Amino acid sequence: MTNKVIGIFSRESDDTYKWLSDYLQSLPRVREVNKIYIGNNSSQMFNEGLHSSHFAILYHSKNRGRINITDVTDSLYDKELEKLSNKLGKKRVIVVVDNLEDSSNAKKTLILEKQPTIARLATELFLFSTEEMATFDKESPSQHSSSPRAQKLLNMEEIIFGKAPKMSTKHKNNMDTPKHSKKVKGRSKKKTSMVTPKHGEEVKRDTEEDTDRVGVPSASDVSKASKMSTKHKNNMDTPKHSKKIKGKTKGSKSTFCGCTIS
Repeated sequence: MTNKVIGIFSRESDDTYKWLSDYLQSLPRVREVNKIYIGNNSSQMFNEGLHSSHFAILYHSKNRGRINITDVTDSLYDKELEKLSNKLGKKRVIVVVDNLEDSSNAKKTLILEKQPTIARLATELFLFSTEEMATFDKESPSQHSSSPRAQKLLNMEEIIFGKAPKMSTKHKNNMDTPKHSKKVKGRSKKKTSMVTPKHGEEVKRDTEEDTDRVGVPSASDVSKASKMSTKHKNNMDTPKHSKKIKGKTKGSKSTFCGCTIS
């Protein structure tokens, strides 16, 4: 698998996001981290950096005073974010903002509500607070870490390398255990027919049920069994004429045409 070339695109100087570039460079599957400065007269540099990158990070720092990425007055990255997304695709673009007082999910939701283009053109927005920056280290975060910073970096890695998030144990168990209707053998839905067949057949289809249930006959089987039982009972109760003659014992007398036969 080809190692990734990641481009960091920003109006900030390199040293502002050194923590991010150092961290990315420490990952084993990252070949190179390109640092592309966005200036008023740097379109050629931007295009070259975009052309050579497999994945793009649009970086912004709150040190500038505002979070004005897109959709607001004096926004800084409207055109650049659109170019990144059009060239690489939304799945290969993320936005990172650091030096925030608040990096909570509530703050993230508020930013995305006011600047919806971020969610439309980038696959994720990552926020890092000043406190998180102060405790930052380059080591890959443990998957079992409960630290918000570690979880953000882990999610970032999964997006960069195209890994699907691991299924939780609870969800996996729900997938492995079938529903109650599937656990009880023999239960099945009633068969119905939308097509009208020959005369008398539709009623049979609408009322007949599957007979997968052990020891439970279908309605048609009960009807057939009932008819057979009645016929069998008549045969037992009323023997044929030949049996009546056969049953006479030797030496008995009978009357035929007014004559007694011994």
